[in-house]
Amino acid sequence: MILGIGTDIIENHRIGEVYRRYGHRFLNRIFTEEEIQYAESHEDPVPYLAARFAVKEAAVKALNIQGGQGISWKDVEVVGKIFGKKQ
Repeated sequence: MILGIGTDIIENHRIGEVYRRYGHRFLNRIFTEEEIQYAESHEDPVPYLAARFAVKEAAVKALNIQGGQGISWKDVEVVGKIFGKKQ
């Protein structure tokens, strides 16, 4: 059953600015520990954080949750590779 379709586009530099300014305070509010570890395992974590942020926003849109009612950022977790690259 499809509840809805959500899309979101985010600019990496915007997430990068917030990440540099607030560091782990920002990360711990938005991302699960596994998402943080995955992003920080890369030389530049920003693209990985930005992609996961966009997926989380798209999920909220698809679920048609107005104003985040009853859901937190950490309730949506992105697992696996989202760039489609084989390793």
